[in-house]
Amino acid sequence: MSPTRSGDRLSTEQALRLLADENRYRVLLTLCECDPDDQYRVEAMLERLAETTLGEGNRESGTDDAIERLAVELRHNHLPQLEERDVIDWDEEANAIARGPSFDDVRPVVELLRDNSDELPGGW
Repeated sequence: MSPTRSGDRLSTEQALRLLADENRYRVLLTLCECDPDDQYRVEAMLERLAETTLGEGNRESGTDDAIERLAVELRHNHLPQLEERDVIDWDEEANAIARGPSFDDVRPVVELLRDNSDELPGGW
């Protein structure tokens, strides 16, 4: 596993903890599907997460509140955790994320989960 900015390597336990949350997993899955050098707009990521979490086209009462809560969670919880472990680079000024130096430490696990989702119990 590659060293992080602090010089520490991302341990298996740390990688699995990052993947334990569905929203963080979906962020990393989206980055797996992008060109490695591309940045991904946080707004686009939020839209993608909202579609997955709330259902595509779901605009019932309260949905805007749910999207706002998701945006707060993303900006104040999930993105900082991923950036702290160098899995993503988050440019807050440009409001964009990209693969970080330790991304390749978690990429194989993300792809394994994606490729075997039909073999896993519900909720994975």
